Order: sequence, then C-alpha cells, then structure tokens
Amino acid sequence: MSVKNSRDEFKLIGPCDGKLQFVSAVTLSCHLSPINNAVAMEIRWFIVGADCVCLYNNVQVIEGRGYEDRVSLFTQELQGGNVSLQLRDYGESDTGDYLCQVSSRDRTEDLTVRVGYSTETLWMESLPGMDAGVAFVDAH
Repeated sequence: MSVKNSRDEFKLIGPCDGKLQFVSAVTLSCHLSPINNAVAMEIRWFIVGADCVCLYNNVQVIEGRGYEDRVSLFTQELQGGNVSLQLRDYGESDTGDYLCQVSSRDRTEDLTVRVGYSTETLWMESLPGMDAGVAFVDAH
C-alpha cells in the first residue's frame, strides 16, 4: 500500500474575470489549492506557443530571454501556495495566453491565464472557468 503525500495532491486556481485601468505592472494570479508549500516544486510560466517567461526550480528563479528584470515570482509567498507571476513594464505586446505549469514529483498541473488590452483597459481571465483573485499593481 502506498501513502500519498499531500504535496502531490493539488490543483491550480487562477484569476476571476477582471477589468481595470491599464497599469504598468500586473500580477497573473495563480495559487495551489488546497494551500500547499510550493518551495520544492518546479514552477514554469510560458506564453502559450512561445518560450518560457519564468522558471523556478531548486530555489532559483530564471527569467526568460526578453523578460530579464521584468518578471518575478513572490518567492516569499511560495510556502503559502502563491505561484503568481508579476510582469513589470506591461505593454500591449504582452497580451496573450500565459500558461502556469507546476510540477511536484509525479504530478503536473496547468492553468492558462488570458491577458488582454484594449483602449487603456487591461483584462484578465483564467481558462477554462477557474476562479480566484487577480491583483493589479500600479508601478508608477
């Protein structure tokens, strides 16, 4: 009989649909549910169909090419299951679908967050139909 470690049983919760005025930094919300320590997990953020934006592995954050000094994880909040990505100097070219992928041992969970921009309004939703908070940060 095998005993499952609770760290291997989780799902990802993303942002609810939200619209706010355009800001220069945005947090793509993603959390483990139930709350779980993500420090020993591998966390990857991609733009769907493109390269890795940010990788967290072995307590090290690696920023993707073209995203240096623009992306970060809330490493001090990983113990509480927060695997959200902060994207600074957000511009219209950053719109699209972002994939958060979290792996722990033999389990991997994915969540796609769609970020859009139109006429000074930034909007965000998780696909398909997940819900949680979304945080926007004014970097000015």
